[in-house]
Amino acid sequence: MAFSISIENLRFGWLQATLSFAERKYEFDFSDVSNDALRELAQLGLFLVSDEHFGCEATFWLEPAGYELQASRSDELRLNLRYAEHAFSKLFPPITTVDSISVDGTSCAREIARALRRIQPQLESAIVQGPETKSWNYTFPLELVLQVEQAIA
Repeated sequence: MAFSISIENLRFGWLQATLSFAERKYEFDFSDVSNDALRELAQLGLFLVSDEHFGCEATFWLEPAGYELQASRSDELRLNLRYAEHAFSKLFPPITTVDSISVDGTSCAREIARALRRIQPQLESAIVQGPETKSWNYTFPLELVLQVEQAIA
């Protein structure tokens, strides 16, 4: 598989991510303070199975740095992993492209939906526990994940 993603270990507003681009692996923790990266990731999954040409990204804030998983389509569909020393809900220049691969949109969208479904129980548990112990600032993007799953079915 050219691309894989794993999201796990919710604790105090942070999640661990592992992204694999072919043989290369990137591991990092990201925060929920600046943006809803999981919602953006689900939107990226929808883009991957669409015919849109503008591009889409999911930003992972590392406080203060950030990664951005970006999809772009011109002659081929590509996933790009970009990095900046300073970020918030978006990356601030200078931005470096760390990795870039040509991908199959359906396979990547399936991988994103799988990763989101695996973290869903932890997110829902955090919300049920109430605001005093809530570990993630956003609700699970169920509607978007369902749309991704319907598009790849």
